[in-house]
Amino acid sequence: SQGNLNIRLPVDDGGDLGRLAEGFNAMTTGLEERAVLQDLFGRQVGQDVAQWALHHGRDLGGEERPLSVLFVDLDGYTAYSESHTPHEVVEMLNGFFAVVTQEDHAARALAVAAELPAALARVGARAGVGVATGTALAGYVGTQDRYEYTVIGDIVNVAARLCDQAKHTDA
Repeated sequence: SQGNLNIRLPVDDGGDLGRLAEGFNAMTTGLEERAVLQDLFGRQVGQDVAQWALHHGRDLGGEERPLSVLFVDLDGYTAYSESHTPHEVVEMLNGFFAVVTQEDHAARALAVAAELPAALARVGARAGVGVATGTALAGYVGTQDRYEYTVIGDIVNVAARLCDQAKHTDA
């Protein structure tokens, strides 16, 4: 009842009490695995998206939401990945995501975009950046067998075009 899922009961009875203890242990193991999967899924798509998925199940489609889209195209990424080991590429990308991941959107997305060139220079990278804020459809696309969470709307296209334009400037 206090959320401690590490408790296991000793199974020292071959009768009903032993089977009850085994059932309790199986239940807490399952709850522990569920908590780990929820945490991992929430880290992959964000806690708000994970909660949405729990409430909507396998429903394809989504809902319109206000959000900010930040596109970043790392300058020279293809050449970098061709001349470095996969582990080095992952290390560089982890440094990149440590710089760009933020909790808020809109004003913070603009602040990140403004700070990004200097921050990326510190980790030896350059990038084109595009930011747009507005309403987009956020949800699942695909089939009932395989789908992915995505965001679709004009603000996504605007951010992508701005990012592409930014790659061709020195500012």
